[in-house]
Amino acid sequence: MTNKIKVLCVEDEADVRDSVIGILKDEGFEVFQADSGKQGLEVFLEQKPDLIISDIMMIDMSGYDLLKTIRENKNIDNSNVPLIFISALGQREDIVKAINLEASDYLVKPIDFELLIAKIYEKTASLKKISEVSSKNISNLKDQISSSVPPEMLQYIEIINQLSNVIRGEFYGPLSHQKYLESADQIHFNAIKLSTIVHNLLSGSTISNPINIHDEILDPLQIIRDFVGILNKKFQSQIITNIEIHDLSNIKLNKMVLIESFKRLAGCMFKLDDALQIKVTIYEDHIGRMAFILSSQVKSAKSAKSAKSALEVHIKAAALLPMLESQGLVLDLLESDDALNVVMLVPDYRVIKQK
Repeated sequence: MTNKIKVLCVEDEADVRDSVIGILKDEGFEVFQADSGKQGLEVFLEQKPDLIISDIMMIDMSGYDLLKTIRENKNIDNSNVPLIFISALGQREDIVKAINLEASDYLVKPIDFELLIAKIYEKTASLKKISEVSSKNISNLKDQISSSVPPEMLQYIEIINQLSNVIRGEFYGPLSHQKYLESADQIHFNAIKLSTIVHNLLSGSTISNPINIHDEILDPLQIIRDFVGILNKKFQSQIITNIEIHDLSNIKLNKMVLIESFKRLAGCMFKLDDALQIKVTIYEDHIGRMAFILSSQVKSAKSAKSAKSALEVHIKAAALLPMLESQGLVLDLLESDDALNVVMLVPDYRVIKQK
């Protein structure tokens, strides 16, 4: 198979898990495994499987709780991933509960593997068809928007941008007043913002990364506090933050994914040096984006370049980029003479300006 179907098997009984994995691999599926619901959630976020097979009765997180957590995070690309329960619980109320939680199917142990394989093909084919229709609709919508925007609009914006920049550099003589300079700055910066919005609209980035009604409005400072709070005390003391800023905008993102992203990013940086100190800064730029900047001091430009290369490898291994992309976030690594800076950029359409 050229594009293997990715299946995640969540089962705490090793013998059952090994049997399922072996048969699915023989069928040609790409199989991931987890021995608990909690680990299953982590693997789900990392690997984005096409389908999940899960037991129900597990110690740390039941299959029901795993499914509920996935379904409630609608902004994750594959929150509607098909999930098939395999369980010794065959009572009517168990099956009804699974259906109410939007399970895709329910098979009672001992497992009929021929039926299980048939269900996997059935569920993944249906989801693929829905995804193809959705992608086609989004593409059509982008084309309609692009064709409805007058091409000269960008020319007008560029003229405003250029003229406002000229005005900002002019000498006003004896009638010069600070408020005129401030007004010129406002014209220039708002022209840049308008240009960004139009370019995003024409490129379809806002449509391709829609904000879901289930996303949360978050205080960026509180997110950093929550992220630091889940670290062990040793690493907590190595995170330096400025929490005295009160005029930052809010952001609309998935809280669980964002905090997990910070956790993995910090973990990657500490792999470079577990005694590293990381300074966290939050910055809003003039076109409405928000940047989380994680900086660490290095000895030289050469060591910064080396650290950047190593960090890129750790980030790839941690499967961090797919998590960020699911939220429309961009990660950039910058080295200077004495520092390594990691920038997590939140796009303007996810930034909610303070009134």
